[in-house]
Amino acid sequence: MTRLLARDFDPAVARRLACDGATVVLTSARSVGAGAAVAGAVGGHSVQADISEESQCAALVDATVERAGRLDVLVNNAGVTSVIPH
Repeated sequence: MTRLLARDFDPAVARRLACDGATVVLTSARSVGAGAAVAGAVGGHSVQADISEESQCAALVDATVERAGRLDVLVNNAGVTSVIPH
């Protein structure tokens, strides 16, 4: 099973998916080095892409299928945080 984690991925999610037998492909537009490190640690792959750009999304899916043979699950782990003063 191939799982693709997109945007600001959580390394714990990547580790868990890999432990469950998934081939993990990580992507990030900004955290390229971190993505490559996590991917290497779980035996996966890292592909740089900005998923806000349609053409880069298509290239990312193509690269995932080329490297892993198929794409079964996409985890878009993105979020925004605001600091609320207390």
